[in-house]
Amino acid sequence: MARVARTAEEIVDWLLANAIPNGKCLECHLRPSVDRKNRERQYVQVGGRLGKKWGVPRLVLHIKDGPLDDDIWALHKCDNTKCINLDHLFKGTAQDNTDDMISKGRKVDDPEVGKRRREWTWSRIKPLLDKGMNIYEIAFELKLSANTVRNYTAGIYVPVPARNEHTVCD
Repeated sequence: MARVARTAEEIVDWLLANAIPNGKCLECHLRPSVDRKNRERQYVQVGGRLGKKWGVPRLVLHIKDGPLDDDIWALHKCDNTKCINLDHLFKGTAQDNTDDMISKGRKVDDPEVGKRRREWTWSRIKPLLDKGMNIYEIAFELKLSANTVRNYTAGIYVPVPARNEHTVCD
């Protein structure tokens, strides 16, 4: 018995009906796939087995707010990539996305952003280190590499007070 493929409108209605509320966001409930930059993204196949693969926020915006050209992106006001709340989605170009990122202070090569990220990572590592976990356990827990944790504990990324556990007294 063949199953008829659902239309894009039916898929979007189903996605919105099954979205998970998270604060003001409505998050897509589908299991994410991981892209080449290790970011989680949700996709749906529209048009059956040979149909087109769509990013969920893009499909929702395309169906509910009018067609999107190939050079137009689905951007998030809330910066939550899982969010499919129409109030949080807007159309924009790649340049609009970059301008939005800079205005919100998320530009990776900005020294201030790098400093804040390093301090945030250290604030996650330090309590685990204080509990007595080794770098491999911390790396596993926080999904970081052992070398990254080692660099933080050695004071390479952020200034770390010296640990006097192995101090030899005269």
